[in-house]
Amino acid sequence: MKLIKNKEDKNAILFYLGSLISIFGTAIYTFAISLYTLKITGSSISFSTTLILSILPIIILNPIVGVIADKFNKKKLVVTANLLNGVFLFIVYLISNWKGLSTGIIYLSTFVVTSINIIFDVSIDSAIPNIVSKEKIVNINAGNRIIDSISSVLGPVFGGIAFAIFNIESFILINSISFLVSAILDTLIDFKYNSNSELEEKSDENIAISKLNYFKEIAEGFKYLISKRYIIEILAIFIIFNFFISFSVTIPIPIILNNILKIPTKSFGLIQGAIPVGMIIGAFMVKNIIAKYKLNSIFSVTGIIISVNIILLSIPLFINTISNINIYVIYYLVIMIFMGVCISLVDIPFSYTLQTNIEEEFRARSLSLTISIVKVVVPISYLISGVLLQSIEAYVVVLFGGISVLIVSTIFYKCISKK
Repeated sequence: MKLIKNKEDKNAILFYLGSLISIFGTAIYTFAISLYTLKITGSSISFSTTLILSILPIIILNPIVGVIADKFNKKKLVVTANLLNGVFLFIVYLISNWKGLSTGIIYLSTFVVTSINIIFDVSIDSAIPNIVSKEKIVNINAGNRIIDSISSVLGPVFGGIAFAIFNIESFILINSISFLVSAILDTLIDFKYNSNSELEEKSDENIAISKLNYFKEIAEGFKYLISKRYIIEILAIFIIFNFFISFSVTIPIPIILNNILKIPTKSFGLIQGAIPVGMIIGAFMVKNIIAKYKLNSIFSVTGIIISVNIILLSIPLFINTISNINIYVIYYLVIMIFMGVCISLVDIPFSYTLQTNIEEEFRARSLSLTISIVKVVVPISYLISGVLLQSIEAYVVVLFGGISVLIVSTIFYKCISKK
């Protein structure tokens, strides 16, 4: 790193490397450990339980971690989180060699690793405006989105390969080492490059975590958040988009592709992987788009494009007379890539808006609260969509979701045009 003279570039490269190791390692670990659970139990319930335990802590712990990240030195939290994960997985490795790897240990390790990872995610996300200049925030968010998207595509692939090549104990040890390497990289990042020095000194004060009034601090963060009308408007649109994408795409599309159109399994996997590919493309585009257009316009126009894409997903169900299945595959592949592009064009500007419009003192709490709200809304949309699909046609659910997004986006566009 001595060859990189620009401290900001050094920070960005170290951030990317640390995130790549941490996010990719977690994605591989989650998938591989889930496969191992399925192998030793033969139970789909155990398999899904492992995956649920990797999501549940996000909903429960995010607001609490947001308080901690606002009150304590973010660099120490980031480094400590990776160190804890590395040490914890090494202990799991020793236990697995000594007594074997039971489902109880798997469930516990999945929950603990995900919980600790929340500390890393909230702390590093809220620290981004401190480690680079405002002009580079979009770049670093886009880079992080690319890493996240690549991990979601390749994580299961490498997880499957690792599961086939290594025994599970060796795999746990490798993942432990990856977290420790990530911790070392994080120690080299200058978290005060673009920081409020007074606030940073305040965060270094010896505050006992146990003495924090979490309900009060979370309430203050929520009160601050709702006082920012512009942010609340953007948050409302973001939640609506997430709700209806989950409602009309995530749940119905697998049913449409597998049960109605009878798409082959390999082709289905290809279509599912198209969204992360589109998200990577969108991440490369987003900087130029933010430079040319206002954020409100980006949200509303992108919302309209999303709604059109969702509506297009239902069209083959009206003309289900095409005999060549490859036409359906190409059709859905193109739409899903566009969906992925649109998701990046919403997600990255949304993160940028929060990071640049929220004061540092409340940033972690505000970010964690928004994530928790979205994470709660998505399962609700899954449930409603699943219940409706039991009694009505899948194309109706898809059309309803698409039309709803179109109406909301059009109203939002008209509102911002008047301002």
